[in-house]
Amino acid sequence: MQVVGGYRTMSPVQICNGLGAYDAGLVRYRTFRAYFACVAVHTSREAARRARGEKLRGGPQVVRVADVAKLTGSSEGIAASDLRRLARVRLIEREGDLVRIADGLLPCASELIENASPSRSWTRPIPIPRALLRLLATCQRPVLAKVLLAHCLRGLALDRKTGEARGRGTLKSTWVATTFAVSLRAAKAARATLVAMGLIGRDEGSTQWKLNRDGAYFELNLAWKRTESALRPAGIGAESAPPIERLETPLDLEDQRTSRAGVLSGPDFRNVQREDIERFSRMEVLFWQAVDRKLLRGSEMDVLNFLGAAVRARFGKARDPVRVFVSIVRRGLWAHITCGEEERARAALSRHREQFPEAFRERAGRILPRVPGRRPAPEVVGMTA
Repeated sequence: MQVVGGYRTMSPVQICNGLGAYDAGLVRYRTFRAYFACVAVHTSREAARRARGEKLRGGPQVVRVADVAKLTGSSEGIAASDLRRLARVRLIEREGDLVRIADGLLPCASELIENASPSRSWTRPIPIPRALLRLLATCQRPVLAKVLLAHCLRGLALDRKTGEARGRGTLKSTWVATTFAVSLRAAKAARATLVAMGLIGRDEGSTQWKLNRDGAYFELNLAWKRTESALRPAGIGAESAPPIERLETPLDLEDQRTSRAGVLSGPDFRNVQREDIERFSRMEVLFWQAVDRKLLRGSEMDVLNFLGAAVRARFGKARDPVRVFVSIVRRGLWAHITCGEEERARAALSRHREQFPEAFRERAGRILPRVPGRRPAPEVVGMTA
């Protein structure tokens, strides 16, 4: 199939390098978008040289700060900072305006590429259309970019005999959620967005046993062109399903005890207090108590669900946020949490882990007392340490 507008080949190593650096916190998502902006500029330079009849040797290309700023929609000062950061973490090799996309595997991407491409070559060429590269450079939703790259890794390939680009494959949302560190709900919502945008086709002919085993078939639209500036089409009005209203009080929460005035004891999941869902230090203690009670498994997805429940309880319209939080966790009502609340919790967790990298990853042996003069732990959302 002919790719409208041309394409540029990237290896799974180069794609996973960008994803791994972002997941490890080495670069911000803004810098991650600048990485694909550099690839998009490379593609334009190579197309211009090919049109002039020049030979391509795969060397560095001129990537100006203004070009990156234009694609990402940022200022030239921010774009220059992003390019320096990309060179510092070795995602690109830069000498002045000459930029080369690094092809060596970074340590932060070693585990990701083993899970993303376990049985196929890590250096195989993946033909990514120029339209998708520009979309990745402007996409404001990390989950959407990850799900799109997952479809590229599983579906895009060059035919060995004819050299034509192919964009068919099969994909399970559970595999995307586990491999690329996103929640299952967000992965399904991002896939629905890609279908609504016309980037991938909807699978309507697979049987249920096939969906359970291999996932849904998909075909990337290699002739796709972006027709409007907004990523979300008009047909999609909400990030996820609306919450289910329950006017009655859950039976297991009728005897929920409230805290004594002026007394703030250690966090206890049997007696959650308002202060417990407002600070990360107390939330982490509650999280491991919930794991001990077999309510959670302790995975990264559980952490996002747990913090997302706290965000919904605190910033929703509930009269008693504590009851809402405990009810969501005890009953596993994760469908009540919207994608916006989950992204808010994810951003706050990322800020918190900049100071405490092992937060919600390793169980603390004891609760550290507050040291005079030390700044308190940040709140779940909206506060910084």
